[in-house]
Amino acid sequence: MADPRNQECAKRANSYLKANPQAFILHGTAIFFLLLIAALLAMLSVGLSLIWCALIVLPYLFALTATLQRFTEENKMPENRLTVQWMGNYFRRPFFGCYRAIINFLKAFGISMAVEVASLLIMASVFQATSPDFAKAMESSLDCYLRGDIESALSILDGSEIVNLWVSIASVIGVGVLIVMLAHFLGNYAMSPMMKFATGGIPPALYNNLYNKYFQRIRSSYRRLKWRYGRGIQIVLPLSAILGAVLGFALKLQVSMIWAICIGLFALALAAYLPYYLLLNMTFFLAHKKEAVEANIDSLKDFLSQISRLPDAPKEAVEELRKTIQSLEESLQNTNYSEEEPL
Repeated sequence: MADPRNQECAKRANSYLKANPQAFILHGTAIFFLLLIAALLAMLSVGLSLIWCALIVLPYLFALTATLQRFTEENKMPENRLTVQWMGNYFRRPFFGCYRAIINFLKAFGISMAVEVASLLIMASVFQATSPDFAKAMESSLDCYLRGDIESALSILDGSEIVNLWVSIASVIGVGVLIVMLAHFLGNYAMSPMMKFATGGIPPALYNNLYNKYFQRIRSSYRRLKWRYGRGIQIVLPLSAILGAVLGFALKLQVSMIWAICIGLFALALAAYLPYYLLLNMTFFLAHKKEAVEANIDSLKDFLSQISRLPDAPKEAVEELRKTIQSLEESLQNTNYSEEEPL
């Protein structure tokens, strides 16, 4: 059964989109060109591409989220210069680290490496059984390696077209998985900036605990929202990476060029769906205020339990924290969130 709040979220998001389509087209175009630069940098180095995304693309998405929040409050898209100005706030407290980009990158990188190694092993057995050239190159390289002639072993592998194809396919699979998994993990933190706006400058450790508790409460509803109303981004993003890889291999391009095509198609898909996706997240967050308050109470209770065990805990701070929790619990009891308008 469809969640009525999700239906309302999609309805509100569509109404906002229709109210100012030019602004969303503009921001979608900006996203495309920012990621197109990432694709061009990938032709030189995947590392450079990732640095560009970390320093420019993520701050822009954060700034766009801040812009959309102003839009939902005022029903008027702020000036574009304000979006650019907000990019700098991404690197300052309390917003620094709201996407947990480093942790999510390491998680995605670990998964992509595991998939790439598994791909190498699986394809090696297939190529060994179906390609005499591959089997001969691997055997010759192994003989040189066992004799201690590592340079000749590497030269044999590098000069074999079938071995290069084997490595290239595995590399592209690994990078494709990295891109898709990183987008997935960052998507789970798409509402993190909104929570930061709502909670202010609380300590990072306390905030992370708060957001995790909040996401646990809304995870199932959020996944249904993404699948039913944001399925374009759920389906198109992986398909764009696969299409880029197939196209690159069909044209017999170098691995760096294949990566660039994958990221370029990925950029095109994001440009088409991401502004609406962020707006959908905004309406979803505002429709789930009760879960945010509940998570805040649980997080503060955890913090109170920790500091209460300290022998030198200041009594005034402990008492103030108890009053804050009591006030939030009373607010939760006295507010009928089910009858409130989502926005």
